[in-house]
Amino acid sequence: MAGNCSRNEESGEALINLFFLIILPLFSCGLAWFLSFKLRHWAQQARLIDIPNERSSHRETTPRGGGLSFVIAVPLMTAIGVSWLGLTRLPGTWAFLAGCLLIAVVSLGDDCWRLPILVRFGVHVAGALILIAGAGWIREVELPGGTLFPLHGWGLPLTFFWIVGLTNAYNFMDGIDGLAAGQAIIAAGTISWLAHLEGQGFVALATAILAGSVLGFLPHNWPPARIFMGDVGSAFLGFTFSGWAVLTNRSDTKPLPFMVV
Repeated sequence: MAGNCSRNEESGEALINLFFLIILPLFSCGLAWFLSFKLRHWAQQARLIDIPNERSSHRETTPRGGGLSFVIAVPLMTAIGVSWLGLTRLPGTWAFLAGCLLIAVVSLGDDCWRLPILVRFGVHVAGALILIAGAGWIREVELPGGTLFPLHGWGLPLTFFWIVGLTNAYNFMDGIDGLAAGQAIIAAGTISWLAHLEGQGFVALATAILAGSVLGFLPHNWPPARIFMGDVGSAFLGFTFSGWAVLTNRSDTKPLPFMVV
């Protein structure tokens, strides 16, 4: 009888967590949509616009910096959800958050004033070092089939180049309407569901909120885009996805599959 009660309680808790895994991302979606709408008008007034050239995929002048909507929504809604549900943050979360905010702030400055490339690259390096110092580095990856592949002494340098590389890679996708946002929604949603199945509540909630927040931005970025996410959004997404690979690759957690992150 006690065993049945325990299983019923666990089942009820799982349903409650799944409910919040849906409802909180929906709230973050609405918040990001509203912020993106406001940013469209603010960017126009501030002359924060992309002017097309011969290499551009768009033909009309388009505001940029819309990624600030989910940069605000993600940590805000995640903090509310974690406090509400009493979830335990992964070790290194504060270093992860510090790196995210550093890169987002400087990237927003680049959207506004076009900072020198060495400044942007230096901040990406600093963000990677902050994350590695606070959360460690990737020591092994899980290959398809569940095989764990140890990286040994290559783990530290590969983690560094992984973080800096992915942070920059997302920037190249922002020029095509909806591409970076659509890819981020799929990746974050997949990570969230896998983390939920593995019982990693904090990761599941945070990445579900990330997916919901970017989904709120997507209608404004859908072809033809009314606003681009800009460096503030693309660099934030690249660093965030690389950071989840680091945070979940610890001896006390089951690493997420390499092909997801």
